[in-house]
Amino acid sequence: MGFQELARSSPHQPCAACRMLRRRCDSNCTLAPYFPSHEIQKFAGVHKVYGASNVVKMIQMEEETKRGDTIKAIVYEATARLRDPVYGNGYVFWQWWRRQRERILLHIFLDCSLMNLV
Repeated sequence: MGFQELARSSPHQPCAACRMLRRRCDSNCTLAPYFPSHEIQKFAGVHKVYGASNVVKMIQMEEETKRGDTIKAIVYEATARLRDPVYGNGYVFWQWWRRQRERILLHIFLDCSLMNLV
């Protein structure tokens, strides 16, 4: 029994997108490589924010070598948007910037206090 015959005889596990959308997942499914069947929550968040057809369009616009990174960014942005619907991932960046600014100001204050300038 060859590999192709074995592949045809074994049942194909639908990807998370096809499972959630309740459609048949064939071998040339665009979303299957990026949303395996056990990651249904990841796809659910992306689908809620962007919609499945828009995600497929975004993936198809990218080069095949960059699609994995595109999906990672889409998942990150969707998760941030679900966590904070108003600011999304902008709030995460703002928090990071604020922490950096506080560290710099603390460092400057400590340097000045060590030199008795305060």
